[in-house]
Amino acid sequence: MEIRWNRVGKKLTPNDITDAEGKLGVTFPVQYREFLLKTNGGEPKPSTVPYGDGTSLSVTNLFMLVELMQLIGSYRSDLGLPVDQIPIGLANEVSILVLDGEQVWLHSGCEGGIGQFGASYDQVSSTFAEFLEKFQKPAPPGDSEKFIDACLFGDEKKMRKYLANGVNWSVVAKQAIAGAVSNCSTGESWSPLVLLLESGVPRDVVVEFRLGVTATLEEYLREHELPGLRRVLASLPREKSKRSLTQVEQILEKYFSK
Repeated sequence: MEIRWNRVGKKLTPNDITDAEGKLGVTFPVQYREFLLKTNGGEPKPSTVPYGDGTSLSVTNLFMLVELMQLIGSYRSDLGLPVDQIPIGLANEVSILVLDGEQVWLHSGCEGGIGQFGASYDQVSSTFAEFLEKFQKPAPPGDSEKFIDACLFGDEKKMRKYLANGVNWSVVAKQAIAGAVSNCSTGESWSPLVLLLESGVPRDVVVEFRLGVTATLEEYLREHELPGLRRVLASLPREKSKRSLTQVEQILEKYFSK
């Protein structure tokens, strides 16, 4: 399964990267340098990679080189990013992916500063190449797994196909909700989750979402997704995040209003 990259930056030359390294005072690992030459950042599809103990990580985007150069100074001064770490992208909208030597690591809960109370720092992969390979795991066989896979990738056509044939919510509900939320939070639309809700997915099941957060769908949207989107908009306003915030608010109003 190939990674599709959307919203990539302009084509780079080796000199562009060498100049950036000089200005930033860093040296990019060879694997990351090769990635920039081939694909200058972007939003990946699929966006989910295995992470931690049976959970997953939703990669929002990898920075274009120009974005990296714009952000690294504020990450160092405002958040305390160590000078030997290179920020390469975002995961779960607000967590920062960094290169620490050859390894890819994740700073989570660091809005108040890296190393402060509530912040964590966890390894994602041993190399950048291994990190990219994590996007390419094939989906398991079987109709239930294929339906869950369709939810994860936001493939509404396939979702409708399996829904028309009938799905066993007791088997697929938790993973279908988790997959749809993971896809929607990094995509253009929350319509895959709306499709599940319109199709009768149980709304009160307890689901394990990203980074081991366990909650009902309503609790997750109210306590994690909304605050996360609002933090993003406060620090880095983006039209995509504004649309996501509006759609989540509409979902809560329509399907979970008291």
